[in-house]
Amino acid sequence: MSSSNRTTLIPWARVALEGLVIVASILMAFGIDRWWERQEERGEIQAALGTLHADMVVIQDLIAGNLSAHRRARAASDELGRRTQEALRARTTAAVPDSLIILISWTPTLDPPTGGLESLSSSGRLAVLDDPEFEAELRNWSSRLGDVVEDERVSQGFMLDRLGPLLSAPPPNPDGLGVALRAGFDWLFGGAEKPVGSTVLAPSSELAYALATHSIWIATAEVALETLDEQTERLRAELESRLAATS
Repeated sequence: MSSSNRTTLIPWARVALEGLVIVASILMAFGIDRWWERQEERGEIQAALGTLHADMVVIQDLIAGNLSAHRRARAASDELGRRTQEALRARTTAAVPDSLIILISWTPTLDPPTGGLESLSSSGRLAVLDDPEFEAELRNWSSRLGDVVEDERVSQGFMLDRLGPLLSAPPPNPDGLGVALRAGFDWLFGGAEKPVGSTVLAPSSELAYALATHSIWIATAEVALETLDEQTERLRAELESRLAATS
C-alpha cells in the first residue's frame, strides 16, 4: 500500500489540549484586562472621593470659625442696641466698650475651597461615582454653599455701608475709633490683650434701627451656616464610608 493511501492519524487529544490552552489564554487575558479596568475605576473613584472629602474637612473648619464670629457679633450687636435704646430714653450719650464695636465689625465671609467639586463636575469625572442621587446631593450642597456666602456678604456689606459710618459718627473717643479697631483686631487675631477702652457714641433712632437690622442679617447668616454645617457633616460621613468601602 502506498503512503498516499495510508490513513493519516490526527492526534485529537493533543489538538483538544492545545485548543483549551488557547481559549484559556484568551479568557485569562480578558480577565486581566477587566481586573485592570476595575482597578483603574476604583482608583478614579478613590481620587474623586478623596478630593471631595479634603474640601469638606476644610470647609467645616471654616464654617465653625465663621459661626463663632457671627454669634459673637450678634451678641455684641444686641448689647449695643440695648445700650443705644437706654441712652435714647435718657437723652444722653453712650459709653460703649471698644470690644463690643470690634466684635460687631468682624463679620467674616466664607472663602471655601470648592475647586475639587467644580473640577470633577466640569470634567465629567463626577460620573465615576455612578450614583445620580449622591451626585445631586453634592450639587445641592454646592448651591447651598453659594447661598451662604451671599448671605454673609450681604451682612458684611450692611456693616460696612450702613452701620459702620453710624458707629464712627461723632463724638468719638479721644484716640479715635480707628485706633480702637486696630487694637481690637490685634486682640482677636494677634493674641494681644482685650481692649479695655470705650468709645462715646451719640445714639440715634437710625443707629438703633441699623443695629436691629444688622442683628437680623447676622442671624440669617447663622441659620444658613448651621444648616450648611449639618449637610456638610452628612456628606463628609458618607464620603468617609465610601472611601473605606473602596480601599
